[in-house]
Amino acid sequence: MSDVSIIETIPVKRKSYTAVIGFAGAGFIGNTALMYVVRTKNYKQIGHIKSLQVAPMMLFVEGEPYSSFRIYIDDEGERLYVITENLISAEGSWPITYKLIDWFQNKGVKDIIAVEGLPFGNLPANVKVVGYSTDKEKMNNIGISPLREGAVSGLYASMMEECINRKIPWTILFIQTMK
Repeated sequence: MSDVSIIETIPVKRKSYTAVIGFAGAGFIGNTALMYVVRTKNYKQIGHIKSLQVAPMMLFVEGEPYSSFRIYIDDEGERLYVITENLISAEGSWPITYKLIDWFQNKGVKDIIAVEGLPFGNLPANVKVVGYSTDKEKMNNIGISPLREGAVSGLYASMMEECINRKIPWTILFIQTMK
């Protein structure tokens, strides 16, 4: 096995997709929110990521085993969801990022949206989500306030940096985890 493999259990055709990613992080918000969407909509798992950089872990959902680093597709075939419950080490972030972004580009992903927790509670009461996007106009159009101060680390940070370097549109939404 190479260091990182993306195993397609159902072939993914090249077309224009939006990738939505939710990784284990602050409060496990990103992966929990996306898993909720995937399960309530009954989206189909189309693949998983296997890597020596990811600690071995299997999930049991309704009595069935699942990889801890999964890829789903929505019913319209427009959005790919990449979700993991594994905390990825600093050493593992870059190899996974390179492989995943290469795969995204090969499949035609045009935009990446990340969902992450914001582990501090100093937002105004009426603000539930803040974000950052390489497309500032998009943030204004959907009414998301820009993140003024904060940090992103691990897999989110390496993905963000690589998207910026490759000029792939990147948006990260931070959902407050504490009040």
